[in-house]
Amino acid sequence: MKAILAVNLEEALTVGLAAALDRRGLGARLRSVPSPKAAEALREGSYDLVVIDLAEQAVPPAGLLPALAEVSPDTCLVVLAGSAVVQAPDRPAMFDGIEVLERALPPEDLSIRIAAALQRGVKGHLENVGLAAFIQLLAIEKESCTLEVRSAGRTGTVRFVRGDLWDAQVGAKQGDEAAIEIFGWETVDVDMSGVGQQARRTITASLTYLLIEAMRRRDELVRDQPAPQTAARGEGGGDRQPSKQVTAGGHGSAGAVVGALIRELEGFIAVCLVEAATGRTVEARTMRADLDLELASAFSRESLHQVRELIGALRLSSAMEDLLFTFSDEVHLIRPSANGFFVYLVADRAQTGYPQMRAALHKLWPAFEADALSRGLPRQAEGPGAAISPVTRDR
Repeated sequence: MKAILAVNLEEALTVGLAAALDRRGLGARLRSVPSPKAAEALREGSYDLVVIDLAEQAVPPAGLLPALAEVSPDTCLVVLAGSAVVQAPDRPAMFDGIEVLERALPPEDLSIRIAAALQRGVKGHLENVGLAAFIQLLAIEKESCTLEVRSAGRTGTVRFVRGDLWDAQVGAKQGDEAAIEIFGWETVDVDMSGVGQQARRTITASLTYLLIEAMRRRDELVRDQPAPQTAARGEGGGDRQPSKQVTAGGHGSAGAVVGALIRELEGFIAVCLVEAATGRTVEARTMRADLDLELASAFSRESLHQVRELIGALRLSSAMEDLLFTFSDEVHLIRPSANGFFVYLVADRAQTGYPQMRAALHKLWPAFEADALSRGLPRQAEGPGAAISPVTRDR
């Protein structure tokens, strides 16, 4: 049975909260105390959730937050505040990481929201898990929790608040750099508990960018390691060729521009920067291990060739800008450049669309073209029917 400490709550709301929990099969033991007794009550017992009605106050009563941090850091704290306090842009930093609800909501709605906050509490232990997939699941499920992550003698902490990555710490690092380091650990053990009390948010970048950047750096470390002295032999005595890794890049200005694109575009899934003449992948990042970017690049080249042939056959005077493919869950966009390359971009349709993808590319297009010029890529013939060599594939 869940234990809830109700601080300064009206009797009707306390009764409504108990009824809402019972309807959801979350029977609870409620203890109601006035504000001056809150800290003392916390030190006397263990609670899964503390709900406090601030009434017209601006901050919780003195001693409540220190008592939570000292004796019950994993306890979920729900604050009922006036709308002015809830919406204030300069809301006290102590509210960061705390569920704040407007006390003017009807009692039934408040009780439902409080019950949902209690249900979000998660605890557990996981061993030998892939962290990236687990982290994304927490974000999708809107979880609030603290993860203690261990790998090869290293320990780091990651905090989520309602599905948002809030804070990360490892050694002396905190924030984005700490998250990137932790997300780069391949196999980890995880202890998961409540969110605890976090004074301020230290994460500034999107979760997608941090995961992609962690994979990029991990792949760079692998590439920089010296090759083995003896090559593995395949059947028939031939050398076994390593599979080509295109899920991460990061060298030169192309890596910086692609990184900026990931930060800019909500719902990013994959991007590939390709030399149009040769089909060589210059830079590639993907969130999906099953997405073959080399195959996508090859088909993109062929699609561009066919569309340009169509433009020439129809004698159109219009210049081709983008090729767009929309699917039930994804949007795929191909944009060619006169400077000898094209970009293949994939995004989650539920989070973004063509206008957002086009705007993100437009913002970074000069940087993409500058990188192409610095590489000395052959300039494509201009005009609506400009040719691009078709792709030949083994069948």
